[in-house]
Amino acid sequence: MSSPAVERLTPRVFDRLHPVAVTDASEIRRILSSFRDARTVLARGTNQAIEKEEAVLEVVGDSGVRVRCRNFGILGESLLLSGDCEHVPYFFSLKVDPELAAASGDLVLNAPSPRVIYRSERRDRVRRKAPGWRKVQLVRQLASASQKLDATVVDESGGGLGVELEGDASATVGDEFLLVGAESEAEPFVRVRSVEDSPAARLGLAVYPRRPSVPPEIELFEHVFDRLRRGYSSSSTSGRVPESPSVVGFENSHDEPIVGLVDETPNCPSSAPAVVIPSAWGKTKETLLPLSRALIAQFEAEGRALRVLRFDGVRKRGESHNDPECDAPHLGNLHYTFSQGADDLVSAAAFMRKDRNATHVFVVSFSVASVEARRAIAAAPDGTFDGWVSVVGATDPQSLIRVISGGVDYLGGAEAGVSFGVQDVQGLLLDIDRTAKAALADGIAFIEDARSDFCRIGVPVSWVTGRHDAWMDRRRVEDVLSFGDSSKRRHIVADTGHQLRSSSDASLVFQWVASEI
Repeated sequence: MSSPAVERLTPRVFDRLHPVAVTDASEIRRILSSFRDARTVLARGTNQAIEKEEAVLEVVGDSGVRVRCRNFGILGESLLLSGDCEHVPYFFSLKVDPELAAASGDLVLNAPSPRVIYRSERRDRVRRKAPGWRKVQLVRQLASASQKLDATVVDESGGGLGVELEGDASATVGDEFLLVGAESEAEPFVRVRSVEDSPAARLGLAVYPRRPSVPPEIELFEHVFDRLRRGYSSSSTSGRVPESPSVVGFENSHDEPIVGLVDETPNCPSSAPAVVIPSAWGKTKETLLPLSRALIAQFEAEGRALRVLRFDGVRKRGESHNDPECDAPHLGNLHYTFSQGADDLVSAAAFMRKDRNATHVFVVSFSVASVEARRAIAAAPDGTFDGWVSVVGATDPQSLIRVISGGVDYLGGAEAGVSFGVQDVQGLLLDIDRTAKAALADGIAFIEDARSDFCRIGVPVSWVTGRHDAWMDRRRVEDVLSFGDSSKRRHIVADTGHQLRSSSDASLVFQWVASEI
């Protein structure tokens, strides 16, 4: 069966993604010159080594530009770049000389000036005009009294509102209120993000499911591991050859077969704690062998029992169920959805509890799989999971895919009705429309969804982020960890990127994972 063709992103797509298009040549040159003068680092995406693809404009001429590129993967026929100019986000495309289309790495590129530069929305969600004139009230509790501001909703989005204040009322960026609707008992928490004074005071509000708590204090991995090392055993097993894992099979909630591998400590009793590890993007269960063996070795050194299940998800690369048209390795994730991954994870936990008598079930997730884990732990009945360790995990699909794609907001576009077809996502073909439709329908796509999920997560959560991670925005991790009981959460920053590049880095992180469990 032939592979589906990758859909070309046309100017028509970008016109629908970005509501404001700058087409005046002098204004385009002014924006480009501002990027050049400020030495703004423009972002494209990430290469196959998960390094940031960065570009800097060196020359802006009457009809062309010179760009210095760093860490670039294959250029292709066009170069999509994004960056902020005077606190306004912009996005544009440069045409690549066909003779350079296969070039990559650090290089200097000459290209014609773009004919259009798009101004991106400040909000991550589709902004729609409010139906009718809905009245609301902003209520803030002050030291001795409460302040109440009457307002009219002008526009709304999944995570924000635009309101106009009535009379001579005013507010400033950063002010926080409860939002009281005229006919609603709900009182969501809002924070002022922008203020416009003409003709009436107009506020841009970020809307949250509840008032966030103080996020967990950021800990440096080096300090954490120094304390850990002083009171923790070496993971050496005196040269013992580990036993081969057992191949297991079970089914998800739709009776689709899942294949996994179970490792366990020697003489493991019938009842023991268990760790379940879903595969990261484009990987299979076999690549998780080093982590599984490290966990088993550390628990054995401590005289403790443990079982570890690593498994291939359904409609992913590997041995578990997939659709017939997805047999080829590069098509393994073509029909992938985040909700499917969450369902598989709940099924894996149920299998370990029922078939292997697990006393506790902990999740360890990497990268994209942390979105699956987030939803699984939030939605599963109490007692399904006992804790979660996320290593360089993604908080929400929108920000993750936007970084990978070089600034193309596939999830935001899907919410606006834009179709993208099949796209290459880190070397694997993905039916973006199918994945996005499911993510939107299941409420898993956006950071607002992540906040709501974290409000429901009561088990302990430990999250390690990489200081040099090109995929993940640490600020979003701080954001979501502040929703729900943050006293049960840890946020640790390690001196690494999105991938653990050395054995020593991996060993330290794996021992830390074992200690958290």
